[in-house]
Amino acid sequence: NQSGGGLCCDRKPCGFGPEFKCLSVVGLNVTTAFEHVRGPKYNANRKYTKEYGAGAAVVLRLYEAAELQGSNRLVVADSWFGGIRLPQGLMKIGLHNISNI
Repeated sequence: NQSGGGLCCDRKPCGFGPEFKCLSVVGLNVTTAFEHVRGPKYNANRKYTKEYGAGAAVVLRLYEAAELQGSNRLVVADSWFGGIRLPQGLMKIGLHNISNI
């Protein structure tokens, strides 16, 4: 794309700049993980995407990056991340979930 070094997400018009997903953890008072969104072509091959879908995969990768697996935390996610596959994936790594579906 023409946004300077390919930092823009392909699905967004140039000029919006990069898009990031982030993880903030209550009690730590800090954003603990970021993921740069590069578009569906790139994200299709990322960890967890084929098994859980794009939305759930982002959440799983963020918790993995923050090293919070097995912490027995409750993950609250909006409807873009929600779906039946998110709680299934989170349960496998020791986390719980509340989401709109």
